[in-house]
Amino acid sequence: MTRQEFMDTLGRALRRELSEQEVLDNLHYYESYIDREVMSGKSEADVLAQLGDPRLIARTILQVDQQKEEAMEQGYGSQETVYTEDDDGTFQESYGRGDGYGEESSFGGKVKMHSFQVKGWLFLAIVLIAVFVVLGTVFAVVWKLLPLILIAAGLYWLYKRFFS
Repeated sequence: MTRQEFMDTLGRALRRELSEQEVLDNLHYYESYIDREVMSGKSEADVLAQLGDPRLIARTILQVDQQKEEAMEQGYGSQETVYTEDDDGTFQESYGRGDGYGEESSFGGKVKMHSFQVKGWLFLAIVLIAVFVVLGTVFAVVWKLLPLILIAAGLYWLYKRFFS
């Protein structure tokens, strides 16, 4: 298999379910990986043989992407499955934490995973802003009413002390 065939097969498999930008990001990642390995002295054929079947890589990327989406819906801490191909052509599954970072795969490269952590931080920031706005409003109202509250508390105390 040539580099172009590898990239075409990977791109076709990813385009079925990912956005064009995600496909391009993954293709760029593998193109860069192949370039780095060739620059380090390996032949392109050896690098492509190490990577294995591009459809298997696409399957792993798509499954990880799907699990990331499910994790976003259910909360953090999901588990992801990564498929690797053995020398005899069989596939092996391995499981990871699902924390949004690339994990080392059996072919020596990183499996590109899409991070949802930014969305989680954005949600947290919005919730904190909303809490601070509500608390700020409550404190502003209480601060303006503080003299009346103190007078009412003082009158209540006098009533209880002298008339009860």
